[in-house]
Amino acid sequence: YALSKDVEYSTDFPKGTNAGDYTVWYRIQETNNYTGEAPARVTVTISKKPVAPVIALDRDSFVYDGTAKEPIVTLTEADGTTEIPAGEYTVTYSNNVNVGANATVTVTAKPDGNYEFTPVTEPFAISKEQAKVTTAPEAAGDPLIFRNSDQNLVTPGAGTGGTMVYRVGDTGGFSPGIPRETNAGVYKVYYKVQGDGNHSDS
Repeated sequence: YALSKDVEYSTDFPKGTNAGDYTVWYRIQETNNYTGEAPARVTVTISKKPVAPVIALDRDSFVYDGTAKEPIVTLTEADGTTEIPAGEYTVTYSNNVNVGANATVTVTAKPDGNYEFTPVTEPFAISKEQAKVTTAPEAAGDPLIFRNSDQNLVTPGAGTGGTMVYRVGDTGGFSPGIPRETNAGVYKVYYKVQGDGNHSDS
């Protein structure tokens, strides 16, 4: 037997591992008392293994930082223990940068591989990063003096991951404008960075 016509033949049965079509050549070899026979061939097919794979991720949650998240994939057969080699499939990631974008990883069997399965998808989470105050507002003036007109109570603050907002007093809503007051008195100014779609408030 041989796997090619014009090579040395052997009495060993030819073997194949990977899925595909194999052409096996065979012949009767001549001896001192018998003539040989011309080579003939037979086609043998090793079919792909059908599986229902299970995806496992090395981690299924991330905190937003502006970079693409790509958890490491391990793929097993339905028993959850028989691992499918990484060279047998491709991995693609979708919506894997921003918060709330339904991040997923999809595994697809390679067309020239040894396994056959429909693509499988696994979701993972990207949570909000907390916004940060980089420059805290400070009291304006040293101190402010009544002028019978509105004055800024604080210097502008700055932050990352959203918009700096302010509130005068313990109640009420925050707004991005620097708080201003006219009358003499003591004012308590609260501030924070109001997070954007990828950030929680500071």
